[in-house]
Formats: sequence, structure tokens, C-alpha cells
Amino acid sequence: MDFTLDEEQEALRDAVRGLLKGYDPSIDADRRRQVTAEDPGFDEGLWGRLAEMGLLGLPFDETDGGMGAGPVEVAVVCEEIGRVLAPEPYVATVVLAGGLVAALGSDEQRAELLGGLASGERLLAFADGQVAEPVIQGARADTIVWHVDGEVFVGPRPEGVSAYRTHDGGRAARLELDRATVTPLGAGGDASEAVATVIARARIAACHEALGAMDAALRMTTSYLTTRKQFGVTLNRFQALTFRAADMYTALELTRSIVTWATMVAAESGDPAAIREAAARAALQTARDARLIGQEAIQLHGGIGMTAEYAVGHYTSRLTALTHWLGGAADHTAALSATLTDHTVLDPLDA
Repeated sequence: MDFTLDEEQEALRDAVRGLLKGYDPSIDADRRRQVTAEDPGFDEGLWGRLAEMGLLGLPFDETDGGMGAGPVEVAVVCEEIGRVLAPEPYVATVVLAGGLVAALGSDEQRAELLGGLASGERLLAFADGQVAEPVIQGARADTIVWHVDGEVFVGPRPEGVSAYRTHDGGRAARLELDRATVTPLGAGGDASEAVATVIARARIAACHEALGAMDAALRMTTSYLTTRKQFGVTLNRFQALTFRAADMYTALELTRSIVTWATMVAAESGDPAAIREAAARAALQTARDARLIGQEAIQLHGGIGMTAEYAVGHYTSRLTALTHWLGGAADHTAALSATLTDHTVLDPLDA
């Protein structure tokens, strides 16, 4: 597998990075806090510019109003969003909710919903269960994609839904199916396997957003260690702190390797089971190392890392939200354990 980006993918990365530059905490530390302080918790102007660049329709077929790009291009966008903590609900809306419409919707549903999503005129949200919570941007979305007992439905947002603020600055809501008007997505019926595969693709995209945030948190930490002085010398002169920063770097690169591998599996494999397993492996590694990098970043910054005015804590909060949203480490460990068939469990009394 070739893990390097080609020229078009590098150009995409540079374009997205340029668009999101204003959110970079090293350039404007207050902008994200100002945006997330008010509903809907993300910059709708920036969302519109993402649509103008074609990013909201990036993974969808051109016949559905999209760009026809693959998982690698989606990964590039997600990493750049994570790198600057842009609060746009890209994975939840485009990759997950939009991915379900693309996989299961009829021609008419795809044209209407994906075309509206790609143009920035329609916002989709994903609700899992009869009573779903948290539904990311559930109070702002125009259309809700429901997953209930293996079946998938679609309909307008129920009336009277209110948003609440999540700890990472976003917005979520509690939605109840019995208050909604819905129709089957596509032909209806059991769509469990398709749903599981779309969720797996969303997990991989969320891992890339986390990877961008992890990379930025490490860069902030190493910069702090090389500039902050204690006892007349910079902190990177203290060997114990340098070793901890090295552990953060190792964790980041391990995560980068397995997440990139999972993306290549999603791009090249036609086996849904292989994609789901790759997503679980990537998500497990991401959950473990995001926690390590987030906590170490705060501790190595000392007291300033605990303040709401400093960006490093916001990175840790976002990493926590990402790694729990689509299943925590325990969920992924259980899923991977269930795939083990080449071993025998011995009774301890027989050992």
C-alpha cells in the first residue's frame, strides 16, 4: 500500500488548510470560543465556504451532486478540521448521515438530500435508536436519518427540539422517534450490514480528525517545552519531560500508521467485514493514544494547560468527545475479540 498523498490530494490539503487558517489557535486563540459560545455552535459562514469548495459533497457520486472522491480525500479534510479544532460537524453530517443516504437512499432521496447537503442548503443528522442521544446538531439539522433496530428512516427534524452544549463546545440534542414523521430510506427493511459499514467509515474519518488534533496538541506541547523557562533553562532541558514528549510522539506515529492503513482498507477493499475490522482497530488505537496525548499535553503545560483560555485543554476535550462518540475502547476491544477464531480458551483448572 502507498501511504503518500498524490499531487491532487496534497493540493486539497493545502486548500482546506488555507480555508481553515483563521481557526488555528496559534493565530487566533479566541475565534473558536466565540463561535461555540452561540448556537448553533459552528460557523455557518465557514460551512457555506466548505460547500463552495465542494467539500460537503466530496464523498458522493457526481450524479448525486457530489465530487466522487474516496476515503483518502475525506481523511485529508478531517485531519485539517481536527488540526485547528474547527467546530464544523463534518463527520457527523457528511460522512455518517450523508453516507447512509448515499448507501441506502433511492434515486430521488439521494438527489434531494445529498444535493442539498453538498450545496450547504440542507443539514443532516444521525439518530441511533427510538430515543437517540446525543444527536450531533440534532436541533439545527433540517433532516434526521434514523437507525432503529436495523432499519433506516428519514424525515424532518421533530418540532420542539432544543440543543444543549457538549463539553467540547459543540451542540447535541435528544430526539424521540415517536415525535417524528419518517419514511423508509430506500427500499426499507433490514439494513444492518450497510449501516455497520457506513458507521465504520465514519469511525475512520473521526480517527483522522482526532489524528489532526493529536498532532496539533503535540506541536503545541513541544513548542512550549522549547520556550518556557524554569530555573533559567528551557523545559526541554529536563530529561524526564523530554522523555514524556517522546512518548507522545511515538503514540502519535503509531496511531497515524494504523489509521492510515484503515483508510487504505476502506479505499481498496470491497469486503465490508474487513472495513469494519480495520475501523475497530484504528478506533481502539486512537482512543488509547488520544487519551495519552491529551492528558500529557495538559500536564506538560502545567497550570496554564488547565485554563479555559488556553487551547490545549480544548484539544483534549475534543479528543475525548471524538473517541467516545462512535464507541469507546471497550466497545472496539469487544468487537475485535469476537473475531478471534484461531485460539482455544483453556479452563484455568486444566492448565
